[in-house]
Amino acid sequence: MPEVTLPLPEDADSLAFGRVRLNFSDVFPVNDDRGLVSWYHFKVQTSEGVEVGHLNFRVGKSTHVQNVAGHIGYAIHQGHGYAFDACHAVVPVVRRIYSSVILTTDPENRASIRTIEKLGARFLEQVQIPEGDPAWDRGECAKLRYRWTLPALSSLTAASWALQKWRNRTYSIELQLRSSAKWNRASKCCIVVASTTLCLCLALLAG
Repeated sequence: MPEVTLPLPEDADSLAFGRVRLNFSDVFPVNDDRGLVSWYHFKVQTSEGVEVGHLNFRVGKSTHVQNVAGHIGYAIHQGHGYAFDACHAVVPVVRRIYSSVILTTDPENRASIRTIEKLGARFLEQVQIPEGDPAWDRGECAKLRYRWTLPALSSLTAASWALQKWRNRTYSIELQLRSSAKWNRASKCCIVVASTTLCLCLALLAG
């Protein structure tokens, strides 16, 4: 099958959300009989410039993409909300092609499931990976499928600003508590719960 060549992303220099920014790395033109498609590759960095993983945006509607790989995939350090931010950061590129995308994850990957649910994606089904699929060759058996309706860019900009402001504020509070005798497990839990609640509210706003 002929390779599909993708154009360079026009917004590559301004892809940021919350605490991360995406650095465009390359476009990989792929198309084969197993359903692999062309994809954009981004490195994910914190606002301080520390690389924390990567994100891929796949362009195509093959069975492999729809049921197994998903349109957006990532490998990002867990426990900081970076994957949530990175998915929002790539929206300006994705929106030039799709208004909604398929996201998938392994049934046992609780961290990825939490991220996808926090994005507001709608669960579709669990599917078995067909024999002969590239994921089957790696020993994978099943995937959970979700559909994520992308947020409007205007809402995304407002949400990003509010999220960054809140994170700066909670970080300032955390530093103050750490320097006092009031820092304990309860203090940390309160900050985590408050931050998670705001992320959920902003995800609903952006959607």
